[in-house]
Amino acid sequence: MKKKILVLFIIILSLPLVSAGLFGLSDNQIIGLNIFDLIKNGIQNENILCIETDGGLDLENQGTTSGRYGVAGAKTFTDRCINWGPYQGQIVEYFCFDSEWMQFHRSNCPTGTICENGACTTPLVKIAGINLSNNDYSFTNLEAKFDSVLTNHQELDLILTPEYIFYQDQTHQDNPVIVDCQTTPCTISSIGTQESDQLVDYISSIQNLAQQYHVYIVLGTVAERSVVNGYDISYNTLLILDRNGDIIGKQRKSSPYDFYIEGDIGCNEEPALCEDIRMEALPTIQAYDLIDLHGNIFTIIPVICGDLGDDDSITQLENSYGDLIVFPLVDADPYQDVMYDILAGLDPLDNPSYYTAEGLTAYIFRDEYQSRELTVQNSYLFSANGGNNNGVSIIPLDYQTMYNLDIHEDYTYGEIEITS
Repeated sequence: MKKKILVLFIIILSLPLVSAGLFGLSDNQIIGLNIFDLIKNGIQNENILCIETDGGLDLENQGTTSGRYGVAGAKTFTDRCINWGPYQGQIVEYFCFDSEWMQFHRSNCPTGTICENGACTTPLVKIAGINLSNNDYSFTNLEAKFDSVLTNHQELDLILTPEYIFYQDQTHQDNPVIVDCQTTPCTISSIGTQESDQLVDYISSIQNLAQQYHVYIVLGTVAERSVVNGYDISYNTLLILDRNGDIIGKQRKSSPYDFYIEGDIGCNEEPALCEDIRMEALPTIQAYDLIDLHGNIFTIIPVICGDLGDDDSITQLENSYGDLIVFPLVDADPYQDVMYDILAGLDPLDNPSYYTAEGLTAYIFRDEYQSRELTVQNSYLFSANGGNNNGVSIIPLDYQTMYNLDIHEDYTYGEIEITS
């Protein structure tokens, strides 16, 4: 009988420890060993040293702590995130209370950070650009590139492709489709030719990938059929797919040299017609708010190749406060060289050769973008270049650190910090 009473007495005294560990009563509270003196005097029989790998209450780094832990004796615990229940999203941080004893602290992560892999970290947006190597614009090659990036990086926020991916030999009259964005989501349909039917099927396949992998995709670009002043027009148009595979927007390139006009009419012959065509394109230029995998909003500004320095396009995007200039292009100067300079710790503006190259357009216009509030202070240029100068670049416009770059022959993957 005395033994039963003693056991019951110990269990009752232990309940505060157990309940504290499982059901802490406040969001930011030191909880754990409130009866360790009793245990230390009555049960402790072995010499145990408390050791921690992250230096104590360090929320920014995941650590492992070993030491004496209540009635359980010697234990080892690693900092962790709570992924379910009323405290989902909080961090459990283990630390040494003294030279022998350990306890834990359960709390919210500081504002602007999230709990991931046992540490409070700034959420990173995960992006990848497709590299159409060997100037191969076939759908078979494009599909292989998508397979490569999605096999190696299954959790992505955004994929970008180069300009002209659905053109044959970059001629504007080939494979046009009709993109109707009068309702949301946009619809895409064939003009009735076999080539156009096939292109609609190709785009549908990529929509299925966006849905399957729950990723945004910017497809740059397709030939979009429209009619202006009675003429059939083909615009150079990018499509924006959401995580469900729906087309949530289109953007037409406004540069007058990039229209195809029925009868192969040039802008030198019909300047007024070209201006009307351009005016039809400009309203499609806009910023888009996307949601990353952590539920945070980041803003992209899609710009097609030569529109990057076009004043009318910039005016259209004023007050967008973009985090990411999404930039499909073809045969432009080597943005990758700028990226590699930054990775090497160099300032691209110290390289005089860039001043004669379009490849530094983003830097030349950076101050103007920020003064006209196109971009936030800590913004990036994200380009996918096709043609002979193929390659993908992720360039911080204010020289921030670039995170976890994976430069692959099929793609470039990066994780970037969005601070807006």
